[in-house]
Amino acid sequence: MYSADRMNAWIEGASAYCCQALKGFADNPVWTSNPIHTPYANASASLRVNGFAGPLGPASAGVMADYVLVDMFAEAVTGQRTTEEAIANAERRIARYYR
Repeated sequence: MYSADRMNAWIEGASAYCCQALKGFADNPVWTSNPIHTPYANASASLRVNGFAGPLGPASAGVMADYVLVDMFAEAVTGQRTTEEAIANAERRIARYYR
């Protein structure tokens, strides 16, 4: 999977949806082929694990799998909830995992 031809084809086939896992793929042409892809070229250099800066475990995995942060953002930007309401809802959902 990590041979250059396979990894580059995978990144290109995914339209840069996933950032490269190895620094050696940072120069893949997909990152400059479309301005939309450019911000993701160095994304893996600053990624944080689920639950950062807390412990990894079932709770952090559950919050990620339940799309709590994604939903919070979507609720706020679509106007479904105010920013404060979206944050409060996310906190309520997170509390189910961190009891």
